[in-house]
Parts: sequence; C-alpha cells; structure tokens
Amino acid sequence: MAALNWQTYDVHLQVNEAMFAAGMDKTGYVLKPDELRHAKHLPITDTLTDNSLAKEKKGMKFVKFSVQIISAQRLPRPRNHNPELGMNPYIEFEMYSAEDRTRGIAKGEGGTDASARDGSSGLGHPLRKRTKIVEGNGFDPSFDQLVTMTVETKYPSLIFVRWTVWNSPDGRNLSSNSTMLATFTAKLSSLQQGYRHLPLFNAYGERYRDAKLFVKIRKEAPITLNIDEAAYGLTETAPSPRVEPVRSERSWPRKIFSRTPSQRKKSREPSPAFGSFSRTSSIERI
Repeated sequence: MAALNWQTYDVHLQVNEAMFAAGMDKTGYVLKPDELRHAKHLPITDTLTDNSLAKEKKGMKFVKFSVQIISAQRLPRPRNHNPELGMNPYIEFEMYSAEDRTRGIAKGEGGTDASARDGSSGLGHPLRKRTKIVEGNGFDPSFDQLVTMTVETKYPSLIFVRWTVWNSPDGRNLSSNSTMLATFTAKLSSLQQGYRHLPLFNAYGERYRDAKLFVKIRKEAPITLNIDEAAYGLTETAPSPRVEPVRSERSWPRKIFSRTPSQRKKSREPSPAFGSFSRTSSIERI
C-alpha cells in the first residue's frame, strides 16, 4: 500500500494516474506484471516442486505502435494572452518505458525529434517527437502528423504515452518560451485502436470541457525476442568468418621435448653469424 502526497501535477503524477485510469486497474488493486509474477519470484517451496518453471525465463518484447495526430478542437488560451493575437499550437508526443537504465532500445519515426541529447530513453528520458506549428489557429488546428515508435522492453504493460499541447510565441520556432496549454497521459495497453477523441487536462489536473485531441491509434502485438535479437541487433550483423588455425606437423611442446639433450644444447648456443663472447670478456672490455 502506498500513500502519495504530490503537490504538483507533473509527469510523474500523470503517469501514476494513467496507471490506474482504465481497465481493472482503476479499482486500485493491480497485479504485478507477468514478468514479476514469474516462477523465480515465487516462494522457494513452489519453485522446488516444479523444475520446469524454475528454468523458464522471460525475454525481451518488441513493441511497435503508431499514432496519427490528426487535429485538435477548442484549445484553451494561455493566461494573460491578448485575444487579438492568434494562437500557434503544436504537439509533443512522448513515450515512457520501464527500461530507463538501457540505451538504444527505443526508436521513433515521423515528426521532429526532441529526445535526450545522449540518445537514452526510458522513464527518466522519454522518446519525444514534435509536430509542425499551426499558425493563428487554436480553434481547430490540423496537424496530420504520423509518429511510429518501437521499443524493446521486458515490461510491455508499463509503456506510457503522453500528449502535450504547446503554444509558440512567434508561430515559427520551437523554443523554450512556449506555453503549455494542455496535456494527456495514458498507458499504452489502455488505449483502444482506431480513431479516438482524447481528453485534455490543464496544469492542475483539471479536465477541459471542450478541448480534445483527434488521433488514430494502431498497435501491433508484442513479439518475443530471443537472446541474440534482444542484444540490440546482434543477429542483424553478419557472423565473422571462422578462421581455422594453422596446424603444423608437431606442436611446439612436442618439438621441444622430443629432441635429444645434445640437440637442445646445440640450439641454445649462439649463432656463428653474430660471433661468440663470454661474460668475462665483455666485462673486461667495459
């Protein structure tokens, strides 16, 4: 049991609410993911009774989905915004996954990339895409932007997606001076496929009455990867050619120990080409 006391409606609180917003999870009683209810997490008495369960391992899952951000309706105006000035909205689409300590497992296509500079992705560093800016239209802006994302994770049930509507001050640049208008966060498994109207919330977690996003969602069934495929594309590279070792008639230990004592003594003597001198003669010369 956990008690939360967040004062700010930030992304962490939004993800927490999205976790319990749909399906059986909204009752408050949520089972651990299947991967955490594996045999290795069961009591010792249970694992000893069934060796086959103990040897079973859960691998990485390949998850692919696409979101077409079509349009928005009745976006709220920012505070202290001049009514005579038009609005310039654009949308950021983010994906959060549980593999926050790994890199290179999430990829996205479409839109403008705005992810972390180090290329990492996960709970702390989402994979982020941006749509174009629609100048002077906050009533029914049309974006028509398709974003496709893929991720390798052990926990496909812990993938979250987030839409954030921003207003650009000048209508031309995606800058840090943009004002957040609305946001919506959901668990990927809770979203239904097809055309959907998504609700929007303000910075305090209050739902807007009329503001919505119109999107089309398409999800593919997760694919279980084997060990090589989960190693970040090792199976795609061509295997290195096998070089057979050059074998002589005899290995070097047999060559050395098969010689007679006279032959070994003769091999240690200096070669006549370099001359011969004793240790004492060299010292006398110095």
